Amino acid sequence: MDEKRLRRTGLSGFTLMEVVVAVAILGVAISIFVSLYSGSLSLAETGKSRSIAVVLAEGQLNAILDNPDAFRWESGEGQVDIRLGTDDPAAGNAFSAPGALPPEARARDWQVNTYEEFRWQAFANPAESAPYHEVTLVVRWTEGGRNEVIALTSALENGRVPVLAAPVEQEEESTEEAAEAASEEAAA
Repeated sequence: MDEKRLRRTGLSGFTLMEVVVAVAILGVAISIFVSLYSGSLSLAETGKSRSIAVVLAEGQLNAILDNPDAFRWESGEGQVDIRLGTDDPAAGNAFSAPGALPPEARARDWQVNTYEEFRWQAFANPAESAPYHEVTLVVRWTEGGRNEVIALTSALENGRVPVLAAPVEQEEESTEEAAEAASEEAAA
């Protein structure tokens, strides 16, 4: 069709090439938008996890500083390991979910699972010729296949540091040795 005929009939439109270019531009714009959106979701999730880790770390560090006798202080190589009960020191101590949980099962399960993702370890370093121990609490979790870490440090007066215990591994070995000796005596 020539231009005179198009003007006479009032028909006008886009050529195939113009439509293809417009669709290509639109496709590129949509893909950029989707990648930015997914990136922002990932950053939001990371930010949420870091915020939770900081709140948990602050709470646990305050618990250690407020009541150091409630924790087991074990002497180690150049530092003191602070543990709660008999948790595996390599894995770290688990955070427990708060006593007040949402009544809805899905929300309650989400909150319990969130707390189970995080582990904490605490260490104390006696400061040379200082009247305090430097207490560091480390929170670890895995997100997106990467190991994440948050560490907070504070100080505890030397007078408030409990008596140091021997490491649990040494106690377990001596308990095993005692059990073996007892079984040998019973067999004899």
